[in-house]
Amino acid sequence: MNQYVRAPRKRKTWLWILGWLFFFPIPLTILMLRNKKLNIIFRLAIIAVAWILYLIIILPGFSKDSSTSTSTAYNNSTYKSTSNGKNIDSQPTATEQEEITTDQMKLSTVNNLTLKVGKKDDSGTLKIKKAPASNLKIDDIVLVSKDPDIATINVTLTGDSQIYYEIAGVKAGKTEIYATTKDGTVTSAPVKVNVIAPIAVESLAIQNNKPELIKDDSTFLTLTILPENAEDPQITWTSSDENVATVDQYGAVSAVGDGTATITATAANGVQASTDITVDTSKRLFSVKVSSTRQDNNNIGSDWTHMYTINGEQPADSMLLKAGDTLSCYANITEEDTEPDIGENSTDYTITDEDLLNGFSVSMDVYVTENRGKNSGLSAYFIVTFEFTPN
Repeated sequence: MNQYVRAPRKRKTWLWILGWLFFFPIPLTILMLRNKKLNIIFRLAIIAVAWILYLIIILPGFSKDSSTSTSTAYNNSTYKSTSNGKNIDSQPTATEQEEITTDQMKLSTVNNLTLKVGKKDDSGTLKIKKAPASNLKIDDIVLVSKDPDIATINVTLTGDSQIYYEIAGVKAGKTEIYATTKDGTVTSAPVKVNVIAPIAVESLAIQNNKPELIKDDSTFLTLTILPENAEDPQITWTSSDENVATVDQYGAVSAVGDGTATITATAANGVQASTDITVDTSKRLFSVKVSSTRQDNNNIGSDWTHMYTINGEQPADSMLLKAGDTLSCYANITEEDTEPDIGENSTDYTITDEDLLNGFSVSMDVYVTENRGKNSGLSAYFIVTFEFTPN
């Protein structure tokens, strides 16, 4: 009897690989590690490919399921609500839409606005973007400063969907401004405002070049402010007696009547400077001119020096004079040579009321006598005139 011996069945490894590849890579990994017939590098490559394919197939599906689940939960929480244990459909209410703050109301002013005390920023605009179901109105909006003692915000003009406003600095400090509805349900993002103090005036000095005035006379006072970069000093000029002298906002002083008035300049922070103005309506301003003419025909002298004084001082171009004043006029004429020849004279003159109206002149004769040489004893004769002309 012939015995039939079944040949051993060959293992088809590739079927195992293909079968497990699409279901679970762990058994495949175990199988490859236990199989000693295949090259180790080949086995490791199969394991790596299996895991890569598995991840490519599994992960996108998992991500999609997670996203779908999250989206569904969000939509349910947004559009579903529960009442007495039952789910009911609902839509967002107008109040819920109005809770979107910055989308509906936005101040145009840049954040961290810097203002100086007393200054304004009038370029602000509040833009309102209404939601479809919103009943929001312009009249429902108010503009708020958290600290109005530092900065204020005020409406200047309103339109259909925007409000124009200005921000004013009151005192140094920091605060915030914002827009809100009267019921407080909608509020814009706040804007920070920093108010800084201007550079203050530390001192004032008045230059008074004409402290004495006559009737209808005027002068201009020059004011020096320190420091030079002081901001907006707002100088106020005042007179202690406007019956004597008045002063305008620029420091121009006008004489009014007899007496003395104190003119004061005051800065906004209270720093002051003063000067006195004296007005004498009995005085009049005169232009002064002194001249000399030679009257003789003697041919003596060629180099002459002239010196004149009024009341002991060299004549000024102008003088304030009044009726009753006495002028002492003096003239000195000298021939310059090795032994100078000198001639001089002086006279006093009292001013009258008529002189104040019409002007006047004071004249004197001056003789210079030659003291040696062939012309000894001869004199040069000059007439010196002091002329006073009313301005």
